[in-house]
Amino acid sequence: MFKTFQLMGYMGGVPTRAANTTSAILSSDSFHILIDAGENTYRNILKYNYKLSRLKYIFITHLHPDHIGGLIPLLFYKKVIRNYAPLVIVGPPNLEDYIRKSIKYSDFSLEFETKFIDVTQYPEIILKDNFSVCSRLMEHKLDCWGYRFDDHKKLLTFITDARISDNSYKLSDNVDVLIHEATFPGGMEDIAYQKYHTTISQAINLADTARAKRLILTHFSQRMDKSKYSDILYNKMSCYISNNITAL
Repeated sequence: MFKTFQLMGYMGGVPTRAANTTSAILSSDSFHILIDAGENTYRNILKYNYKLSRLKYIFITHLHPDHIGGLIPLLFYKKVIRNYAPLVIVGPPNLEDYIRKSIKYSDFSLEFETKFIDVTQYPEIILKDNFSVCSRLMEHKLDCWGYRFDDHKKLLTFITDARISDNSYKLSDNVDVLIHEATFPGGMEDIAYQKYHTTISQAINLADTARAKRLILTHFSQRMDKSKYSDILYNKMSCYISNNITAL
């Protein structure tokens, strides 16, 4: 079963001195799942003492640079250190083409077994240990997918870069942990809608309506005054921001 979840980066758009852009690790007893790969993902894997040899899956939500800026370097470093553990990479239909062209122009090759899965072809995926993942298309400028991870005991959903939609509720219904973007503070719903994002208040309302047990907020705008995020704390669902390990 899944043991821990950790946000390694929680900024949206641009990193700051204190925080990186989106990446997260979901861990079980036997393997790790990387969700998105923002800038400095490999360094954060080292920083938080995760073993690269146990990284079996990478799930990419969409191809904006703040979500994939660390992906090609991660694959390159994996080759350089001769880590030949097989890897499954899941994401949008053009993800494989992006990776193959990037490594071609960077003059290196994937010297480990790599399987690519297009979420438009396989919205339901079975992982090692018979865990499953359900994906749904979210509302964003660029096609973006949300993921719900199921280990048969607990459900964890990861949604970023999205307006609230019917698929938001479908993925979030009765989950144990909902990780959701909160790019804008409450009161900025019109701007959030125009930008295809979500406010803190909207994320909290989604979690409440969907009966999520816990809510973790992520993907904050570096342009916002931090004091404007004061409305996030605390509600009955233990809503919080954290890059600490969350026990599941």
